[in-house]
Amino acid sequence: MVVFYYTSVAYADCAIETINALKKHVELHVVIEVAPESKSGTIIEAQRLDFDHPLVDPAEVLSESGYQSLKPYFDGCASVKFVVHSYPKSFSIPSLKVARQLVKHIDRIRPGVIHFDTITHRSLGIVPYLYVKYFRKVVISIHDPVPHTAEFNWRIIINRRSYYSLAAAFCFYSDYSRQLFEKEYPRFSKNTLSLKMQPYTSYRNFARQAEKNGGYVLFFGRISQYKGVDDLVHAIPLVLQKFPKQKFIIAGSNFVGYQLDTSGLQNYSENVQFINRHIMVNELADLIEGCDFVVCPYKEATQSGVLMTAFSCDKPVVATAVGAFREYVVESRNGLLVEPGNPEKLSAAIIHCIENDFYLSMTEFLEAEQQKDHWNGNVDRLVATYRSLL
Repeated sequence: MVVFYYTSVAYADCAIETINALKKHVELHVVIEVAPESKSGTIIEAQRLDFDHPLVDPAEVLSESGYQSLKPYFDGCASVKFVVHSYPKSFSIPSLKVARQLVKHIDRIRPGVIHFDTITHRSLGIVPYLYVKYFRKVVISIHDPVPHTAEFNWRIIINRRSYYSLAAAFCFYSDYSRQLFEKEYPRFSKNTLSLKMQPYTSYRNFARQAEKNGGYVLFFGRISQYKGVDDLVHAIPLVLQKFPKQKFIIAGSNFVGYQLDTSGLQNYSENVQFINRHIMVNELADLIEGCDFVVCPYKEATQSGVLMTAFSCDKPVVATAVGAFREYVVESRNGLLVEPGNPEKLSAAIIHCIENDFYLSMTEFLEAEQQKDHWNGNVDRLVATYRSLL
């Protein structure tokens, strides 16, 4: 069975795990979309976009160390290419020219099924071709079935209206996400499939010589309204009343238009470090390796790569009981769940983790879990779905 798998830099940390498991069961051809607005992602940092042809080998796009870190995941695939968009505007003649080359690439492969790990406005140029040749032969993974608070834009509507009618099946990495989708799009509710998100093993390849358990609590990721970092800002002084020497690091760039109010931490500059920019993958891996545990104070969460990234480095989480977090956080085993929007309860959970080094017992649980081969559990369901479309 020949499968064409399309993903993007933004979701590469999740996609690379599925690719690694799936390549053992199908003839897998992978394309990873990269563009000026997505040049830097979680595990992929494109070194250049100025190529004569839009379909480029990974070794040409990535740094030598980046390529070597991901090469074990690419090995065994029938082909892996980056589809490179160098023009800044997504709706443009250059984007349509890239789409034409991508169509030729698909025609050469002649897949039986096309799986979009994500749908993007950069790929809209191939939609007419898909309706003609691959109608109801398309599977789409949905990461966010509804836009996060304050992150809606009109491109999302165009993408979904263009692609959803093409698809024969929709995949989700949580039951919560699947249920949201079925409520929002009832006409597609009979064609859904739940997969189990698992720790992202690739981050272990990027960690350098960071000191494990370096004595700080970490928040990492894009700083946006729905992430609840404002609640963490209010919780930190409460923790410091109990543990005045405790350290915190808040790392990530702001979502466009959002500004975090940190005035409540002005008197705690020795306790709290802000790294307010995009965090490169090696630095992020080191930050995670060096922390005691991770805090996810989200106000909403359809799924979270942050959880899987933390778990991959054996780091427990203090997270809010929202969305899919309730499916993945096992109380007092790999983390603690608290009420969202409540800095007092958030601080109490952080204090509980610090007291008597309770977080270490959860770390031991996560270390034992690392011995299990998790991602292969999704493959049987995916392959069965693919076969049903042939």
